[in-house]
Amino acid sequence: MKPIGLLVILALFHPAAITAQTQLSEIRIDQPGADTDEYFEISGSPGFDLSHLAYVVVGDGAAGSGVIESVTSLAPLTVPPDGYLLGAEPSFALGPTPDLETSLNFENGDNVTHMLVADFSGTTGMDLDTNDDGILDSVPWSSVVDCIALLESEAAGDRVYCDHTVGPNGSVPWHVYRDGGWQVGENDPDVGVDTPGEPVSGLPVELQDFVAVVEPHAIAFRWTTLSERDNAGFRVYRRSDGHLETTPFIRATGSLTGASYATVLPKPPPGVHQYGLTQYDIDGSAKRISTVTVPLHAPRGLTVSGPYPNPAGGDVRLLLTSQHTSVVTAVLTDLLGRRGRQLYSGTLDRGENRSLFFSVAGSAPGQYFVTIQSENHLVTRPLTVVGSRR
Repeated sequence: MKPIGLLVILALFHPAAITAQTQLSEIRIDQPGADTDEYFEISGSPGFDLSHLAYVVVGDGAAGSGVIESVTSLAPLTVPPDGYLLGAEPSFALGPTPDLETSLNFENGDNVTHMLVADFSGTTGMDLDTNDDGILDSVPWSSVVDCIALLESEAAGDRVYCDHTVGPNGSVPWHVYRDGGWQVGENDPDVGVDTPGEPVSGLPVELQDFVAVVEPHAIAFRWTTLSERDNAGFRVYRRSDGHLETTPFIRATGSLTGASYATVLPKPPPGVHQYGLTQYDIDGSAKRISTVTVPLHAPRGLTVSGPYPNPAGGDVRLLLTSQHTSVVTAVLTDLLGRRGRQLYSGTLDRGENRSLFFSVAGSAPGQYFVTIQSENHLVTRPLTVVGSRR
C-alpha cells in the first residue's frame, strides 16, 4: 500500500479535526493486582450518536510498532444524559454500572496510543506502520476524533501516533484523566482520583469515612471530614440506567477542622447499587470524593455467562439471567459492531435463567462478538470462531 504523506497524517490529527461534541476524558489501563477495573470514559454532548465511532488502541506486535491491539465499536450507543459514557469490563467495580460492558485489551508495559476514530474498517492485529518509522502507512478510518499517547519512555520504546502525550511517571501511566490538560493519576484507584462516568476536578476536602446504612425504606448516608478548605457542600447520588438520583444540596461552612454530615435517599429495587459522594468547591468546581456499594439481596439486572465453548467451531451456549422482567435481544456482530445474525429476541422474566444455544458452523473463522441488550443495558462477549464442524 502506498504510504500516506506526512501532511495528511498531520491533518488527521490536527485539533481542528476534533469534534467539539465528544472526546476522550479518562482512561485506566492497569492497577495493583489483577486488572479487573480497566476502563475508558468519553465525554460529549448528551444524545450525540456514537454509532460511527470506535475506540482503538495502537501499540506493538510481532511486526513491531503500529499494530492495532484493541478495537471497541461504540455502535449503537449515544452519549448518556449526564454527558459521560463509560466503557469497562464485566469485573469493573470502581464506579457506576458501565454504559458499555465489554472485554478490553489494554497493554500496560509499553508506549501505547489510544484513539477515538470515525468509520473504522480495520481489524485487530493490523500493522499500520510497516517500517516502524512513526508514520502510519495506512489508516483504516476516515478521521481521528481524539487521541492520547501514554508514554513509558520518551527516548525509547514503541512509536506513538498522536501529538498529545502524557507520561512517563516511572512507567507508563496507569491512570490518566483530562482536567484542563491530560493529567497522570495514582496507580492505586483506592487512593487516586478515578471518577469513571463523572467530571474530574480538584477538591480541598480530606475525607475520613463515607458509609451507607440500609433502612426499611431508605438508604442512610453518613460521612466525616478531617479538614475542609473553601468547601461549599455535598451531594450524594446514585447513577442508574443513564439517570442521576441525587439528594438535596448539603451545605458546608467553607473552611474548618472537620465535620460530620448525614442524608438519605429512597431505597431502590433489589440489586447492587453504587452511591457516590460529590463535593463542591466555592468556585463551583465539583468532584466525586468517595463511593460506597450497597447490595440489596440480588445481583444486577442482567447477568451473562459464556459463551461456551470459546473458541468454537460448532454449537455454542450462552446463559442469560435476569433479575428484572425485561425485553432482551442477542445478536452476533463483527469487530466493527456490524449487526449479523439475531440469536434471540424475547422477554426474560424476573429471576429467570435461560440457556441460549446457537451454531457458528459455516461462519468464517475470526473474531466476533455476541451483543446482548436489555432495556438501557448493553453487554458484549467476545467469541473466536475457528474451523467449523458441520
